[in-house]
Amino acid sequence: MSKERYQIGIVVTWFGKLPSYFYAWLKSAEYNKTVDFIIFSDQEIISDRNNIFVYKTTMQDELNKYRKKIRYPIHITNSYKFCDCRLFFGIFYEELLRGYHFWGYCDIDLVFGNLREFLTDEILEKYERIYPYGHLSLYRNNKKMNHIYELPGSIYSMKEIFEKPAKTTVEEMFGVNRICKINNIKWYKEIDFADFISYLPKRLNMAHSRVNSIHQIFVWDKGDAFRVYFSDKNKIEKEKLVYLHWQKKEPKLETNIEDFRDKQSFIICAEKIITSINEKITIKDMDEMNPPVNKRRIKVALIRKYFSRLKSFILADINVKKIWLRQICFRFIEKSGFYL
Repeated sequence: MSKERYQIGIVVTWFGKLPSYFYAWLKSAEYNKTVDFIIFSDQEIISDRNNIFVYKTTMQDELNKYRKKIRYPIHITNSYKFCDCRLFFGIFYEELLRGYHFWGYCDIDLVFGNLREFLTDEILEKYERIYPYGHLSLYRNNKKMNHIYELPGSIYSMKEIFEKPAKTTVEEMFGVNRICKINNIKWYKEIDFADFISYLPKRLNMAHSRVNSIHQIFVWDKGDAFRVYFSDKNKIEKEKLVYLHWQKKEPKLETNIEDFRDKQSFIICAEKIITSINEKITIKDMDEMNPPVNKRRIKVALIRKYFSRLKSFILADINVKKIWLRQICFRFIEKSGFYL
């Protein structure tokens, strides 16, 4: 545990074969020496860094511990649905997290920049929750935040979270996010990360109304994450980011895992992680690694996305349909300025 004023412990769970991009995540976690990462997995994960703690286990063993901890039936059969448990890690791993001022969870389809540069003492002093998405969320380690689900606001029942097969995504919009809004939780919501749009297959564009450049790439370099872009000032500039999240994309390592361990810099592309980097990146380099898209291609990709969602809805289980319809209903209600 580091000597920082506020200690942070992030719980990571992964069951099943590790994707090759995991080693990019692991390298970025190792560079954040003053943040602890507590990993539960059924895979062999090796790290010699003092901030990486690996617990070899199975999903069912962890679920058995959770059942005993909260004395509630939990029927979860796949790792996707297992993510609904993350909001309760402050309870499930209470003993392990003792001594941390903040605990959290994160995805592994991302790389971190310098977390402490963004999560300053001033921010950690002021807020009880950090960030709005499951990619990375932190909670103050106290009784109120560890039991935040006991506060009003979520549209999901405990039965839906722990006993029904459909994933609720309780750690985001209509679960804990809604609880935070209704109960005036002090919550840091700054979008200082890159969350890539999923429906552009070969292009990385940032979501959440962030301004994208025609010519841009995303770089990890010795612990920092950047967007490198050609600006409206007609020059190449850098923007530091707290993390780069390539949701629903599966970039593969350009090199083998052993060689990758020695790399100190790499570029994230939609389909691969490139480790052979020119010292001076040009616009041509950017366009080769992250091909520009025009408005028409974006529009076509968006239409395909909506058709894909409609198809998924039609084929979905009745429990999934019920949750999706409720989410749509509440989204409409809240856009009208009301909270139920």
